[in-house]
Formats: sequence, structure tokens, C-alpha cells
Amino acid sequence: SKNKVFVSYIHYFRGIAILIIIAYHCMPSSNWQGNSHVKALLDDILCNGSVYFVFVAGFLFQHLLPRYKFAGYMKKKVKNVLSPYLIVSIPAIAHSVFIKGVESLPYGANIASKPALLKVIWFYATGMSLCQFWFIPMIFVLYLAFPLLRFLDKDEKVYYALPALFLMSALIHRPEYNLGVMRSVIYYFPVYLFGMWASRYRETLLQMIGRFAALLIVGWLVLLLVNLVGAEVHGTLHWAKPF
Repeated sequence: SKNKVFVSYIHYFRGIAILIIIAYHCMPSSNWQGNSHVKALLDDILCNGSVYFVFVAGFLFQHLLPRYKFAGYMKKKVKNVLSPYLIVSIPAIAHSVFIKGVESLPYGANIASKPALLKVIWFYATGMSLCQFWFIPMIFVLYLAFPLLRFLDKDEKVYYALPALFLMSALIHRPEYNLGVMRSVIYYFPVYLFGMWASRYRETLLQMIGRFAALLIVGWLVLLLVNLVGAEVHGTLHWAKPF
């Protein structure tokens, strides 16, 4: 059925995103000693794989929107996302707060003088207990935006703002250490909305991709080459302050 075809290709894409993220996070542990140009190429190809996950999240949100009401949607997210996050974070938070000390963290000076309870709350709110957990508070804010996103999807004109939103995202950059939930939300919101747009017009979009696949691949290769040769920084740009 058409629904089975949909489930297949979006989950294949999610699988590719998982492989890309794993590959990129393995690189810092490899103590790279090889060709610097190859390292730059891998950084440009593999970095910022979170974009793919956010795109998939937006795609599935729009696709499944008719099936959900806010209460049922949030109940599922609390069960499958928030609860595991709260539990799995406990050892890392306990280690940082009561054993190692937050002073040893590059961003620890901001909370070093705070009471232990506030430190625990801060770690949960920011996802900084482990560097990979920053994604959970960010994506959960987008889950909470369910009513707003449902309202926006009712009028297709909202998607006309995507080019301007992507420009804003390119200028604001990801925050340093991924420390800044709302800034990360602003950075990734255009990707989530783009996923919703792709779901809304998926039939037309798939036809266009099939028709122009070769051109799209060549365009991607050209942009990759331009970035590889001309960029001073390869991979994701992280800045302490936006713009």
C-alpha cells in the first residue's frame, strides 16, 4: 500500500541518518593522523547529522497530525522520550554534581556556586550531563509546540517563509557546546518546518526528485567541492554568540 511505501523510505532515511551520526561521533575518538583533506571532506559530509533527525521528526509530525490530539501526543512523547532521558541521565548528573564537580566542565563556571538541586535541574534542562543529550530538551520544546505547528500547517502560505528562516538559521549558528536550548530550537526550527512541508507535498516532491535526481546529485557534489576548497572551517559552526 501507499502507506507501507511511505514508512519504508522515511525509515530508510532515518537509518542513514543514524549511520552518519555514529560515524561522525567516532571521528574524535580516532585521533586522526591521516590526510587533512580527507578529514575535512569527512567533516563536511558527516557533520550536523542531527538535521536529518529533525527533518524526519517534522515529516512524521505532519504525516501523523490527523491521528493525534495534543494530550495523546504528549503522553507518547513523555513515555518514549522524556522518561528514558530522565532515567538515563541520573548516573552522569550524579557524577558531575557529586563526584567530579562541575568546575572541571568547560561551561561549569556558570553553575559552580549553585546549590546541588539547582545544578541537577540545570543539567536536565540543558542536556549537558552528557554532550549527546543536548538534543532531547531541544526536540522536546518542538514537541510542546504541537498546537502552534498544527495551526501553522493549516495555511500553506506559512511555508513561503522557509527561505528567510533558513537564512536566519545559517546566520545564528549552533551554540557553543550546544549550550542554549532555545537558540538550538531557533536553529533547527526551519528544518522541522521543512520536514512538514516535504510531508505535505511528498507526492509532488518525490516526482521531482525522481525527475531531477542526477542534477541534484551533481549540485550537491559541486557545493561540497566549493565548501571543501573555499571554507576555512569544515564541519559544523559553533559560536558562543549568535550572528
